[in-house]
Amino acid sequence: MKKFQFSLESVFEHRVRLEREALHQLGLELEKQVRARRQLEQASGSIDSCHREMQKLMTQGKLTPSSMQNHHAFLHRLQERENDARREFDEARQRVNKSREEYYRKKSQTEILLKLRERSHAEYLKKLEKLEARETDDLVVVRHSREGMRAA
Repeated sequence: MKKFQFSLESVFEHRVRLEREALHQLGLELEKQVRARRQLEQASGSIDSCHREMQKLMTQGKLTPSSMQNHHAFLHRLQERENDARREFDEARQRVNKSREEYYRKKSQTEILLKLRERSHAEYLKKLEKLEARETDDLVVVRHSREGMRAA
């Protein structure tokens, strides 16, 4: 009997490649999300630092109207930066979710083909076992008939 060959092997290999590509894309999106989170944390930290600096100047009595105005303008820019960072983080999180769904979808398609391949291989093994059993039975019959001819 010829060697086992899955009829959808090329499709299976293609699906495995697509699954790996989707996993790679998910990894890239996760890295982008981590970077976006760091930027958001950095922006939030800058705002906290600005608030602490203003508070420090107020307690020391060194806060003048012009320095207060400068701090408010600077704080406004920092808050805009934080809003941009938050928006980028939210978008990155959405891209990660989309990539994750795409990866799981492709993984399930690959698993379906893998199960078909395993089932097909099991059927092949069953046919091979029947063929071997039939050949063994034929050998036993031939041997038995030769022994019967010798005895007669």
